[in-house]
Amino acid sequence: MKKIKHGFTLAEMLVVLGVIVFLLTILVPVMKKVTPNQDKMMLKKAYYMAERVINELVNDTELYPEPDDVVTGPWFLANTKEVRDPRTGNMVSGPTKFCELFKARMNVLEEHTTCENSTGLGMGTTNTVSVANQKITFTTTDGVDWFIRKGNFTGSTYIELQFDVSGRGKGNDCFYLALNTDGKCLKPDSFWFKVYSNGRIEPYHSKTLEWLTDTKVTN
Repeated sequence: MKKIKHGFTLAEMLVVLGVIVFLLTILVPVMKKVTPNQDKMMLKKAYYMAERVINELVNDTELYPEPDDVVTGPWFLANTKEVRDPRTGNMVSGPTKFCELFKARMNVLEEHTTCENSTGLGMGTTNTVSVANQKITFTTTDGVDWFIRKGNFTGSTYIELQFDVSGRGKGNDCFYLALNTDGKCLKPDSFWFKVYSNGRIEPYHSKTLEWLTDTKVTN
């Protein structure tokens, strides 16, 4: 005799669906927590790249030699004396010196404006600087837009470095300094830093530092 094959009953199907729904309610929140935050990952990549290049420059005694007057300086990146960049063969000096040397050591995909015109708007004391108004200095091969405000490290003792990890016109195009404004930036993709003459690079906002020190790199 042939055995009669029975399919799933309606009750069995409901039980299986119920188990699946139960598992999803548990797993979905967990998966969200472990999903990598692309902006955090790109922030860390761009930051450590900038930190490495700046460290190389500040310790390069050919590009930044000791000042003629070791007492009054200027020392390190503040020494804007003209030198020849071995990477490009160009003579660089003055307020565009750091910008030119920094750019020459990055994997530049496209240059948007010369260092001579990389003035930007500056952060100043306002929290409402529009990213869209900033002049992109160059874009690296990973799609990050870099903004460098030219300067000679005098007066304010630092120059401004900013990068948009998703590229301008993509993502949120906002930064942490807008946290206290009406349009709060809770998920930034643009980050501002101060670069000091001794090579120290410091984020404008403590929240950026939290992202940099977050070892989980998740949402």
